Amino acid sequence: MRKLFVLAALLAIVCQGKAQNVQLHYDFGGALYDKDLHGRPVLTSTVEMFKADKWGSTYFF
Repeated sequence: MRKLFVLAALLAIVCQGKAQNVQLHYDFGGALYDKDLHGRPVLTSTVEMFKADKWGSTYFF
């Protein structure tokens, strides 16, 4: 039940935020360089938005 609530909350935030680009990346480097990458995260997420209005442009990444 809690997972469903968290998923619904994230969906509501994304719909309200109107982000133009949401990405989830998987790091395949751990398969090649297993010795050197201890503690490196496996998943990386990014959010990008651009909005132009009468005062100027807003961009964040």
